[in-house]
Amino acid sequence: MKFLHLADCHLDAPLCDLGQDYKKADIRRHEIKETFSKVMKFAVEKDVDYIFVSGDLFEHKYVDKSTIKFLYNQFNQIPNIKVFITPGNHDPIINNSYYNTFPWPDNVYIFNKYEKKFIKEHNLNIWGVGFDDFHADRCMVKHFGQEEEDKVNILITHGILDIELKNSKYHPVDSKFLLDIGFDYCALGHIHKPYVDQKNGICYPGSMEPLGFDETGEHGIIFGEISKDYKNIQFYNFAVRQYFIYNVDVTGFDTIEDVIQKIEEILTDKIYINGFNKVILSGEVDDFFIDIKLIEEHFSHIYFIKIVDETGYQYLFEEIEKENTLRGLFIRKMNKLIKKAEPKDKDMLNRALKYGLDALVKGEVKH
Repeated sequence: MKFLHLADCHLDAPLCDLGQDYKKADIRRHEIKETFSKVMKFAVEKDVDYIFVSGDLFEHKYVDKSTIKFLYNQFNQIPNIKVFITPGNHDPIINNSYYNTFPWPDNVYIFNKYEKKFIKEHNLNIWGVGFDDFHADRCMVKHFGQEEEDKVNILITHGILDIELKNSKYHPVDSKFLLDIGFDYCALGHIHKPYVDQKNGICYPGSMEPLGFDETGEHGIIFGEISKDYKNIQFYNFAVRQYFIYNVDVTGFDTIEDVIQKIEEILTDKIYINGFNKVILSGEVDDFFIDIKLIEEHFSHIYFIKIVDETGYQYLFEEIEKENTLRGLFIRKMNKLIKKAEPKDKDMLNRALKYGLDALVKGEVKH
């Protein structure tokens, strides 16, 4: 039989990494829906028998009813494909969940707790367990017993693989336990980066589309073909945009134009221009102000760019002290205090001198 495995779509997520750019956030939420539609069409093209959704299909706290209707229409258009959903920690099956209050199409089955569905057509057992709250600090699949070896056994759940129980509030799962039970394929969700264990059939598709700067790289879904003696699992990239993070050391740069030129050398490829970019400036610069807003406006042709200034200043204290300026006066005053201070206080005062200059020159203090 053939299947698609997807997870962590997070429809209607707030997309906090986009900050105050509400228009881009709205566009991005629409793009995620468009990708979902493409995945459903891909399922038809591949003539799959099943779609497994391993949690966090939507954001319970933010989802609009129109998005639920969108999902209904998408599933309703593929009546010959059976859809199995296990709720995750962002879309738990609580009393007021749309999983409980909305009439889903006949081809959609939503798991609650510890359920098994046998499908005679493919001699298939599908096991599922979903979140019934926003946290689950226990291993829920431990309620499952040994599987029937003559059948194909599939597990669909949402959780974190191989992490100590005390460190997880999001369903810790032991991979050795899964193998001991005898699952032929484990369709997992929660981790937003793809992970494919072809040999053991333990897989995360990752988030269908990346949702923030902690989700760099490719994103998409898993397509698989499986029988009792055959297994073929492939990851397919479906994301229309990617997130990128760059660290740019600007030590020794003299002007804002030098900084812009260095960033221009990086952001030339089309994939970057159409992506979400975070540029982190590091190192130490001489006495000039890094105008973040000016840099971001210079790169307005890029779909999204965020400049983060983590630079420090190479202060020439002796020269600045001679200036008839506020910072010159500040250094003279601080130096008098440092000379009179007890040895145990000198380090603190020297740090205060550095932080004070940062505040005067850059308008902020970074520790």
